Amino acid sequence: MKPIGPLMLEHRIIERMVKILEKELKNVRKTGKIHPNVILSGVDFFRTYADRTHHGKEEDDI
Repeated sequence: MKPIGPLMLEHRIIERMVKILEKELKNVRKTGKIHPNVILSGVDFFRTYADRTHHGKEEDDI
């Protein structure tokens, strides 16, 4: 696998979380009910995985 391969796989994981949050947003708009655990998990995911882990690798040019 080329060095960029792992980063591309991580992009797919990030895209999956975006889809989960988009689905939650649609449900909130439809029902008016918020599921805090979904939102908190999404925020945590982006803070830890996307920002620190993934973007750190991009900036370090692995």
